[in-house]
Amino acid sequence: MKKFFTQLLIFGAIFSGWLILYQLKIFNALLVPSPQQVFFSLLNLFSTEKIINDLWLTFYRMLASLLIGLPAGIIIGLVLGYFQTINKALNFLIDFIRSIPSPALIPPFILLFGLTDLSKIFLAAFISALVILINTTYGVQNGNKTRIMFAQSMKLNKFTIFTKIVLPEALPYISAGARVAISYSLIIIVIGEMLMGGESGLGKRIIDFQLIFETSQMYATIILAGLLGYAVNKLYIFFETRMIHWAGK
Repeated sequence: MKKFFTQLLIFGAIFSGWLILYQLKIFNALLVPSPQQVFFSLLNLFSTEKIINDLWLTFYRMLASLLIGLPAGIIIGLVLGYFQTINKALNFLIDFIRSIPSPALIPPFILLFGLTDLSKIFLAAFISALVILINTTYGVQNGNKTRIMFAQSMKLNKFTIFTKIVLPEALPYISAGARVAISYSLIIIVIGEMLMGGESGLGKRIIDFQLIFETSQMYATIILAGLLGYAVNKLYIFFETRMIHWAGK
């Protein structure tokens, strides 16, 4: 209950600050509409099928990218974390690739996959894979060495040690990486919808509203994108707390 009231207080402070800025006319009302206008624009968005279709397509692209990126990142991360020789050989390459700003990868992905959904999905999948790969590698490397040594002293084979000790201890790290990857995938998909062509998606709608100065609808769509990310993260946390209940124990 205390957490709820704290969140309500923060929301009220943001709303009040926004309203004060609007009333003081610090910014042009066309560029920064009142919070009431944005709220009603958000409600009006759902009166058309177009925004529902945009919302669905953005979610679909994000989900598709995660279904590709997460398994790939986890598998590579497990290999890198468990086999130190491979890790040392590829460490520089991985550090270099993850240092490249994500928007800089848009042109090569457009060249490879064209102005299609594939370019957006594969770019988001690539970034998601990098994020969870790093977390998975750290998770495997930071496993409890005492438990592993004890298992080795019991003459357990490597497969048993990996599945019964290493993997369960790495799962909290993997899960944390998945949460970050979910957020990154939505960001990349929305950016892709803005810059990589196409006629649908929340990113495309944000750009369209900005170009015709429908700013209240633009902000409403941005909020809608944020609500989508928030809902997906909350859903993931719900399942995470039930599936990885041993984390931190």
